[in-house]
Amino acid sequence: MRLVLMRHGETDWNVEKRIQGIRDIPLNEKGIKQIQEISKRFLNDAEFHFSGIITSPLMRAKQSASICCQFLKIPIEEAEEFQERRFGRLEGKTIKEIQREYQMTNIEEIQESRYGMEDMTSVAERIQRGLHRLSAHCQGQSILLVTHGSIIKQIAKQVGMNIGIIGNADFLDLKPSMYRGAIS
Repeated sequence: MRLVLMRHGETDWNVEKRIQGIRDIPLNEKGIKQIQEISKRFLNDAEFHFSGIITSPLMRAKQSASICCQFLKIPIEEAEEFQERRFGRLEGKTIKEIQREYQMTNIEEIQESRYGMEDMTSVAERIQRGLHRLSAHCQGQSILLVTHGSIIKQIAKQVGMNIGIIGNADFLDLKPSMYRGAIS
């Protein structure tokens, strides 16, 4: 199986630097155009011939997957395992609001349980379940996974890659040799 991880297109909350978490925020006009452009690239590049699209059930990812589907003409399936992390009481707040309200200089200082966030161990386990399911059902296929920045970062970590923040509508191509041991 080949897995290409793509982050959803831009939302207004991305522009405002608001924590989205599991809030159902739609793509903005720029986000729609970003996904149209990357879809055209996938369509016109023989290297990217996908068998299907797996998407997070959140609106911004589903919209992105739907736009890709219009170009690529391949089936879409939702997978809750690849939904964004819950950020609890921090959702809807900007980074500056969080720093001011909770007296933090570094957002990484957040104690998950204090703010009702989904802990990273649970996120990693959820993703691992999804990867195992994909591995079992998509052998020999090339899959486009449309998801969220923190989920892509966690998948990359599970396959031994350390990546920074991935931009809206950017993608990470995981070659089979890179992740075979991590999900088999």
